[in-house]
Amino acid sequence: MALCRFVRVLHDSGFMGVLHMDAPKNGLTIALVGPESSGKSTLCCALAETFKTHFVAEYARTYFEKQRPEHYTPELIYKLMNQQLELETQASQKAKILFCDTSAVSFAVWSKIRFGYVWPSIEARLKEHFNTFTLVLSPDLPWVNDGIRENPLDLKRIFNTHINFLQALALPYGIVNGTGPERMQSALAQLQNYGPVANALKL
Repeated sequence: MALCRFVRVLHDSGFMGVLHMDAPKNGLTIALVGPESSGKSTLCCALAETFKTHFVAEYARTYFEKQRPEHYTPELIYKLMNQQLELETQASQKAKILFCDTSAVSFAVWSKIRFGYVWPSIEARLKEHFNTFTLVLSPDLPWVNDGIRENPLDLKRIFNTHINFLQALALPYGIVNGTGPERMQSALAQLQNYGPVANALKL
């Protein structure tokens, strides 16, 4: 596979601060969410390559690869959320179709699973930033310990919590199943089934 084109903005000095923005208005954004080790990054890259467009990498992974804090708080999740959404907003101004390797919903799920509740600032921010469509990846793949992942026993619960949030917010989504090439075909089928996305991607 050719090298995927992606947008990744790193700030070695820290975060950009609290950001206030609406959902990207310049194009269509498709988010990939789901449990750990569900192949989000791989599929996101493959979809971006298939449709000759950009994708936004997961900023939280970049942060934890560099910082590796032993403990973290809901406030840190909120800061990571703001940084991620800023990257999406910047990238959406350059691409009419954008694939995103996480979403605002995932940060709410992260807070809920890790701390038992959604931090109020995360909940408020969640209602300001929506993707056009979300692909929810099922936990069909084996969990792999990479030193950052932390929920090997909660894969199904994380999957279901994503669905619950998307349904509560009345956001359109499709579920991706299968392994290997089947997973890509499942994703393409879900994109094709949602009119606005299918039209934009010419499916």
